[in-house]
Amino acid sequence: MKLNTEQRNKIREERGIFCNEACDRCGKMLNEVRWTRRGESGEWCSRECRDGKAEVDTREARRIARAGRPRIHSDGASRQREYRKRSKALRNTPKSYV
Repeated sequence: MKLNTEQRNKIREERGIFCNEACDRCGKMLNEVRWTRRGESGEWCSRECRDGKAEVDTREARRIARAGRPRIHSDGASRQREYRKRSKALRNTPKSYV
C-alpha cells in the first residue's frame, strides 16, 4: 500500500530512511524487493505474506518431490525389454571364414 505524506515523514524522522510503500498484509516497509502476483493488485514483503504459510509449504513439498532425474520406465518389465533390445544390437556375431 502507498504511504501518505505524514507516514513517510514520520518514518524518515524516526528511522532516517525514505520509503513510499508498505506490505499489504503485515505493514513492513518495502524497498527494492517486492512479491507480486500477475493480474492482482498488491505488493507483499515475502512469499509467506502473499500466499500464507500452508500454501508455501505445499509448494515446497511438490518441488522437492519432483527433484532428481525423471523416470523413463514405469516398471521393471519395460526397463528389461529396452535392455534386451539394446543388447541384441550390440552382440558380437562370429565371423564366418570362407
